[in-house]
Amino acid sequence: MQEEIIDHSKTEAGKRRLLYIFAGMATVLLVALLLYYVNCVRPLDEFRALVESGDYETAYSFYEEQLTSFGGNDRKAQEILAEQLQELWRQYRESDVSFEPLSACMDACASYPEAAGELAAIQDSIDALHASRSSYAQGERLMEEGRYLEAYQAFSTVSQSDILYEDSQLLSQTAAESHCSVVVEEARALALDGQYEEAMSRLDEALVLFPDNAALTGGREEVYLSYREYTRQTRLAQAQELLNSQNLQDALYILSGLREEFPDDEQTEALWAQYEDAYAASVLQAAQPLYDAKDYSGALALLSPAAELLPGREDIRTLFQEADKRVPKWLADFPCENVSLRGTRKTEESAADMQGNVYQHVILYVEPSALSMQTMQYSEGMETYDLGQNYTRLFAILAIKNDSRGIRGEQTGTFRIYGDGRLLLEQAGISEASAPLSIDLDITGVDELTFSFTSGTGLKYLLGNACVYGVYEEPAPQEQEAQ
Repeated sequence: MQEEIIDHSKTEAGKRRLLYIFAGMATVLLVALLLYYVNCVRPLDEFRALVESGDYETAYSFYEEQLTSFGGNDRKAQEILAEQLQELWRQYRESDVSFEPLSACMDACASYPEAAGELAAIQDSIDALHASRSSYAQGERLMEEGRYLEAYQAFSTVSQSDILYEDSQLLSQTAAESHCSVVVEEARALALDGQYEEAMSRLDEALVLFPDNAALTGGREEVYLSYREYTRQTRLAQAQELLNSQNLQDALYILSGLREEFPDDEQTEALWAQYEDAYAASVLQAAQPLYDAKDYSGALALLSPAAELLPGREDIRTLFQEADKRVPKWLADFPCENVSLRGTRKTEESAADMQGNVYQHVILYVEPSALSMQTMQYSEGMETYDLGQNYTRLFAILAIKNDSRGIRGEQTGTFRIYGDGRLLLEQAGISEASAPLSIDLDITGVDELTFSFTSGTGLKYLLGNACVYGVYEEPAPQEQEAQ
């Protein structure tokens, strides 16, 4: 077998070609990497540096001039800006940066389509947290200015999702306590100046907001006790002045109120005991002659305040009750019940009848008057008064009111009075032309007094001067004139 001869020159030439090929490929790769760095990496790094430094205006100019013309740089630049937005948002949530860097980044994002979309997704959350942080900052400023209630209100609006929420709650409590302390001091100063009502008002307003604050409740109790003592001394001085001028009744009214409010006050009790008998004796001395002369209204004018002031005095109470039985009680002032739900009932101080006579303490009963009702018959309209068997005599004038307009002149009505269901009076054939009827009835032992009416003519029944007596006696001349 013949041995092949190796051509070393050809071998060396092949090696050189491979080296040339490898060197060329390496050169091409290096050139490509250089071009990628020059056109992509370095511009994006420069863009990132501008964004991270907060120079968004220069970054946007750089973006438009160099990054939008090279494929992929536009999208990567917006990703860099979105990353910066998210990072600043994270730092703001953790209270590592103020709102200004985040706000500047947000403004910059509006110029980039994809970054603007990223911003839109978190805009509401940013706005809510910014409002919370603004409230926190406002609370701190107001605290420094000593405007504690406003600071409390500002801290109270910090969001629970805010990392500063726990701090805001502590500051809110501090603001509330500071406000309450200021209110208490102001109230004390007002009380020392005699402005108790204003002091109490300030404390009460604060207690509405902070009902459990110990400083407020203690301050209110302190001012209240001070006010009570002030009013006690003031009213005692007024009572003493009235006693010195022999105005016993007004003085005892003041002392009566003080006895209720300060039941253990020895000074009040001593004055009351000193003048009670003298006042009672003076009232009886003046009222008894009026009672004997049958001027019961005059006697009651003196006895009524005395009976109120001295409910335990048997002599005053007895004479008062005897006089009270003998004065008229106007039925227009009594509670009543419409048991038929028919017609209407009202009262007037005075009213005139069809003949022009004028009456006082008037009760009016008005019949239905629609034209469609002119031929209809109605059940009795009835109204009751609970007298409790306390009265013996009924007086009234039954008439037709002056502006009454019956449907047909020939139709008439009927008016009845019952005592515990027993007919006491019946007046039939009442019309607009009817003369007034004087009513004088014995109602001794009557528990339930009932007035009834019927006609269907639209008449307006008038009960004038309607009254009852516990005990009826002929009135004194001055009472007759009054009636």
